[in-house]
Amino acid sequence: MRILPILLTVYHGRRADFAPLYDLVSTSVYPELSQEMAMRIGSDAAFDSISRDSFSRMAEECAVAPKLVLGRLDYIAKRIVPAASRLADECSARFPSKVYKQILSVIQQRLSRICLPRSLR
Repeated sequence: MRILPILLTVYHGRRADFAPLYDLVSTSVYPELSQEMAMRIGSDAAFDSISRDSFSRMAEECAVAPKLVLGRLDYIAKRIVPAASRLADECSARFPSKVYKQILSVIQQRLSRICLPRSLR
């Protein structure tokens, strides 16, 4: 069984989406912390072993069409690097630290493994 947080939003109607998973990247820049997630994606728990296939397997386990999950993954990927870059700049301006750029680098590395190349443009 898998429990995923769902976020309900109301615009012109109801829409369900996955809630943000804030802890998927932030601890990665600290090598002394575990690189394993509490929840597997597909059969993978280590960040560095997660791939596009991991998300396909997870979708099948949840009885969701893999094409739907991978399409959403690509949709999010296209938007996440510009948003994360802006956030890193804002945080760095207020609270100077090199960690923001390190986190941004982790995001870019991981996205290159799980998304189609055209999604990252």
